[in-house]
Amino acid sequence: MVHFAFIVLTVASGGTSLIVLGVAAGASALVGWAGGEIGGYIGEQSYDFISK
Repeated sequence: MVHFAFIVLTVASGGTSLIVLGVAAGASALVGWAGGEIGGYIGEQSYDFISK
């Protein structure tokens, strides 16, 4: 029932909520990717420092 209400609300609002959800999902993926890249860089630098 919740999914049906969401679909009706989405259609009634002209699909705006789907655009917002898409932007939020994209931003979340970008933040996750950037966090992984930064973590990898810090790990690499730490390993290089410790192994010298």
